[in-house]
Amino acid sequence: MKRVISSETIETALKNAEIKYDSSDIEKLSAVLNDSQFISSLTGVIIDEIDRKRSNKLMSSGKKAKSILDL
Repeated sequence: MKRVISSETIETALKNAEIKYDSSDIEKLSAVLNDSQFISSLTGVIIDEIDRKRSNKLMSSGKKAKSILDL
């Protein structure tokens, strides 16, 4: 399995968050975070959020343009 998130990255994140852990925790997190179904779901959520923000910007721009035209 190709690793997207390295064990080192996971360990650094746990240290930065001041979370106590052992090597088995890192192995478990690595297995979950590098699971293809998890990555696919997470990617879908990220894409949906980007689309939502773009849509909000477009709607906002459209409202601004309409109010300028109404002047």
